[in-house]
Amino acid sequence: MTAIRTETEAGVRSIIFARPTEYNTITPAFRDELAAAIDDADADRAVRVILLRAEGPAFCAGYGLDWSTVAQATEEEREKRWDSVADLRMMGRFVEVYMKLWYAAKPTIAAVQGWCIGGGTDMVLCADIVIAGEGATFGYPPARVWGTPTTAMWVYRMGLEKAKRYLLTGDEIPASEMRMSQALGQAADPGGRITYDKQGNLYFADTTNNLIRMIDPAGIVHRVAGTPPPIHGVSQGGYAGDGGPALDAQLNHPIDLALADDGTLYFTDVLNHCVRAIAPDKTIRTVVGVCGTKGFAGDGDDATQALLNRPYGVEWVAPNTLYVADTGNSVVRAVLLP
Repeated sequence: MTAIRTETEAGVRSIIFARPTEYNTITPAFRDELAAAIDDADADRAVRVILLRAEGPAFCAGYGLDWSTVAQATEEEREKRWDSVADLRMMGRFVEVYMKLWYAAKPTIAAVQGWCIGGGTDMVLCADIVIAGEGATFGYPPARVWGTPTTAMWVYRMGLEKAKRYLLTGDEIPASEMRMSQALGQAADPGGRITYDKQGNLYFADTTNNLIRMIDPAGIVHRVAGTPPPIHGVSQGGYAGDGGPALDAQLNHPIDLALADDGTLYFTDVLNHCVRAIAPDKTIRTVVGVCGTKGFAGDGDDATQALLNRPYGVEWVAPNTLYVADTGNSVVRAVLLP
């Protein structure tokens, strides 16, 4: 049985971890199959984006103890003791594979669900973008026994103080906390999706930067909506720009995306408590809710006068219906578009 399988659709090569009953733990076979899958995707001219995802309840529960304990159990029989140089070389082979995600010529995205711990974090933090589902949990408990992670990504992406806090305690880290620590491009709470258009452009919400971004078929990232934060600054959410260019608008925690057949891109502007739309001419407008005002009102009236409470999900259904998960009000609402 293989540890990894692949699928390709609309230029996206999915590398799928396929050991769900073993919680997708890392083994030498897993390592070798992952290396081959990344190399193949990076070399394939038809592939524009590399997506890591996993089957089962866990994305990756770290290194498998099955193969490593078997090797350790026979050391005495083989009159062999722990060799630090040999151990470094062995672990280095795993790290070389993880870093293929970092050095790939194409964007790499990891979609994480359930547990991602130990060696799983060494791997996933090498991806360009990490999207974590509701209930995803990260951690590195073996640091208390075996020392630091095998890559420097914890410190690089989280910062020294935060990394030490979690590595020294071994505490689990909910996806929302990882987002605040800036290790993830997006932590989906409770849901956020990527979507792509007929030209193969991939759209995603860069949630904590308060942007909507797009990766074109050539692998180039573009800003679609929202104003970027100052250099070395912190992104500030806000509301502005309706009726003008989407690139000049202010957003506040965009999460979910839905693309209509006419090319209109709808998204939930969660902390503005509204749903907004980017038209094919790249202008932005509000289609549901009063941006900046939270509440519950408006059923049966003009959608732009309704009040929402942290709408996290949106779905467009042909020919002209928009469904909105009004999460804070615990309801789903439907809007008939003009």
